[in-house]
Amino acid sequence: MKKAKTALVAALTLGLLLSGCMEKRAVMDETTVHDLPIIDTLQPNQRLHKMNNDAMAGAKQFAASTVVVDLAAYDRKSIARGDVVYYETDAGNPLSGFDVGRVVGLPGEKVKIRDGRISIDGCKLDTPYGSGPQFSNTDIQAEFDRNISVPDNNYFIIGDVWDRNFSGGFVEGTIPSSRVHGQVIGWLGSTLDDVVPPLDAVQFESVTSWHSLNSNLAKLDAILKYVAQINWHAFGQENALELLTFLYNNRDAISATGKIQLMRATDGLDGALSETYAAIVGEWYSSDRPHMIQSLAVLPTDQRSMVAAYIAKQSGYGNLEQTITETNALLDAEWINPPEKSVVEGLLAAFEKERNERLQGSDVKLSKEAPTKFDEQSAQSDVDDFIAVLKADNADALDRLLSHSKAYADYGLEEAKEIIRGFRENFDLPKLIAVPNPSGPSQDPGIGQFEFQLDDGRIKGDKSSSEADKSRVLTLRYGEDGAAVFGNPYVHYFPFAERMAQQYLELVRGNKAEELAGFLNPDDLEIPVEVAKRTIGSYGDAVELKSAVVRYVRGFDFVVKDKKGASHSFSIVYGDGLMGIKDEFVEYPG
Repeated sequence: MKKAKTALVAALTLGLLLSGCMEKRAVMDETTVHDLPIIDTLQPNQRLHKMNNDAMAGAKQFAASTVVVDLAAYDRKSIARGDVVYYETDAGNPLSGFDVGRVVGLPGEKVKIRDGRISIDGCKLDTPYGSGPQFSNTDIQAEFDRNISVPDNNYFIIGDVWDRNFSGGFVEGTIPSSRVHGQVIGWLGSTLDDVVPPLDAVQFESVTSWHSLNSNLAKLDAILKYVAQINWHAFGQENALELLTFLYNNRDAISATGKIQLMRATDGLDGALSETYAAIVGEWYSSDRPHMIQSLAVLPTDQRSMVAAYIAKQSGYGNLEQTITETNALLDAEWINPPEKSVVEGLLAAFEKERNERLQGSDVKLSKEAPTKFDEQSAQSDVDDFIAVLKADNADALDRLLSHSKAYADYGLEEAKEIIRGFRENFDLPKLIAVPNPSGPSQDPGIGQFEFQLDDGRIKGDKSSSEADKSRVLTLRYGEDGAAVFGNPYVHYFPFAERMAQQYLELVRGNKAEELAGFLNPDDLEIPVEVAKRTIGSYGDAVELKSAVVRYVRGFDFVVKDKKGASHSFSIVYGDGLMGIKDEFVEYPG
């Protein structure tokens, strides 16, 4: 009997040693806070993320809500068990490319899931997230069983609601630390339904009694609680204007949640109401573009478009061109995801529409009688009209102006936009003038051809370069029908340059050596396929082709960039009606 007891004790001791749990029978987590705080004011290192699945919907903060992510959290500390993290994924949220989940397993640990319970290195995970659903069907239960060794610099991340996981550990296995971009630290405190009901009698009374409250914060709370449900026209012009004026005067005190709620309140806006509303959202956009874009991405598409129009309306009173340029640059921002890029594209479309509407009725001449003789005065007048259309940034007007000549038969509105873009990016357009150059090599009034020098008071880039010289010469030639044909690289070649650059990258990315060789062939040389293969290889060594994109730089220069920051530059060259690629990765014969 004594020997039997001794053997039993030895077996139990060995079992505990093998499990690693002699001293610590369970893995605990006493630091994780399960109730997320409401975040009122967003900081520069924070971003919004809309919850698009139910994987974390065990708590209301994660159910169809918008959470706040601290993108710099792991610059200050290490990723810890229990953290809800924001990570990059190809699954779960394909629209955004990111999801959120809870860290369960750390680097070097062995994670085992059996019968709905998690153990770490053989020890029970004794936390609220240490177990999952219990299914009576053993086959379904077994679908969640796992036995995973977490590699270095990796984490096992899952959503609290196991059967609603569409990314993370149950789908992708462990997640590398490089794909973890931040920690979820709070939420906006409300969910957004697609359909907003109208105000009922109690809610109407709450909103209309706002001015009787003592503090501005109390007034804002009373208004913003139901503001998304307001129809401003039905609210009454005087009451609505008073309320909107108050919101405008206190716009900087409105919380992140309040901003989203107000952006949903677009029904019944007209006249002075629309002007005041536009001033609110327009100034929000001007002061904090990233968070406004993220907030717009949370909204349903129709509401997003309405707010974009009001932002454009307000932006039209300021430097609209600068706003367009700065907004366009956001397409390359590190923080932006695909839905937010759609928001930016929608804003740019709204800005363009606003610009065109403001240009309607301008006194820019779009056509005139063909000159009876080719003289410097007529040429100067036509060139001045061309410059005026460029300055007005009116692609429709330029398209109509060019359509008078058969030389532009292949041009349309898109080409007109690109011409304006070329001049805008490479000249100080407001200061641009065309100065006659009667001694220029292209000057020949006898055949109806005149040369001008383009002067904006400065020269961008290298003053000595032949390309810069060419771009600053504008010729005007009258055709047989008297229509003006304008000669300049930004007219003849630039409209097609970016298209060519994009095609170049696609051939390289697609490893299409034979097509690339034909694409690179100049008029008088033949590029061997082996050269094209080496070009593709050089790009593969220089950048990550899968994520690489082409971006315009200046002149006819472009750069290929990948998401890791690697880049390579090349140029479009032109002359005699032909265009080609100038790239150190291309070994042209001779």
